Amino acid sequence: MSCEYCKNGQDFGYFNIHKGIVGYELHGYDYFGDTTCEDIDYCPKCGCLLDNRPLTLDELKEMDGEPVWIVDKTDSTVTGWYIIQRANTSNIDGDCIDLNNDRYILYEDINTYVFVYRQKIEE
Repeated sequence: MSCEYCKNGQDFGYFNIHKGIVGYELHGYDYFGDTTCEDIDYCPKCGCLLDNRPLTLDELKEMDGEPVWIVDKTDSTVTGWYIIQRANTSNIDGDCIDLNNDRYILYEDINTYVFVYRQKIEE
């Protein structure tokens, strides 16, 4: 892993990464010398996710079967990698997201006590 533009040694030839208002953009020149701009989520050199912000409930509901990094501010033993088993379910405590290892996240706790990321966050 690397990034913050490959640890500030950014060398993409005719391209540069710029942080936009909403996300990241790759600016540069195409084969004909015309300027080009593409929205990107990952660094084209190292492949790192550029904006590892906490996921929203709507994003999590579409991630069945995907791995996530979870940080629980109330219980540090919960922090770690999990697989989302079912994103739309209910149990005795309320609406929740089922994870592997017999764990779940209540909808009401997401981005309040429990934060979920696509990649492990640097601490």
